[in-house]
Amino acid sequence: MNTLPIYFHKTVEGVAKAGEVKNITAAYARNVLIPKKLGSIATADLRAQYAQHSRQREKEVAKQGERGKKIIDTLTNVTVSILANADPEGTLYAAVKPADIAAAIKKQFHIVVPDTTIKTSEPIKKLGEHAAQMTVGEKILTLSLIIQHT
Repeated sequence: MNTLPIYFHKTVEGVAKAGEVKNITAAYARNVLIPKKLGSIATADLRAQYAQHSRQREKEVAKQGERGKKIIDTLTNVTVSILANADPEGTLYAAVKPADIAAAIKKQFHIVVPDTTIKTSEPIKKLGEHAAQMTVGEKILTLSLIIQHT
């Protein structure tokens, strides 16, 4: 079987991740990967770029790990306060969304977290204490929230 070393520009499910170099059958490379610009033949220059890209990726992963540890250390055993408008019975006029939680974390703790990492088991529509889960790297952190009337 004739194979070619292919540098992958994009992730191809079940084959390789973006930035990897793998030996792929020549037919698959020439008929699918190269025409769709998913990969190209790994020349010496591309292999050097791949090595540099790998080193950068390792540094970024280490940096994210340090940042994740800082986030976990800062947000463990603290309560995030959120101000919201509510009626006299304590029902919120608008549910508290993950973006609102992320904004409160940024304001109170000076940490920027993507709202896509925050999940609630159900929509928060009442004043009081609630919980939310935040994914930090591969760990899940439980956030303690208190929703107060403005």
